[in-house]
Amino acid sequence: FIMDAPFLILDEPTSSLDASEVQQLFAVLRRLRDEGLAILFVTHFLEHSRGTAPQFHFVDGDGGEAFG
Repeated sequence: FIMDAPFLILDEPTSSLDASEVQQLFAVLRRLRDEGLAILFVTHFLEHSRGTAPQFHFVDGDGGEAFG
């Protein structure tokens, strides 16, 4: 069913995963990304956005924003 969707929204998907499970999740997300699926990945862990996303938008609690 995922492949029929134009995008996937994940809200804090790594919050209860251990390091090995995070790496497994990222492997799946990279494969889906490479197949053309758009992914919105919400996280409090900035390191999880680096290396997996070609673009990111960071917003902190004070209203500061950064794009990459």
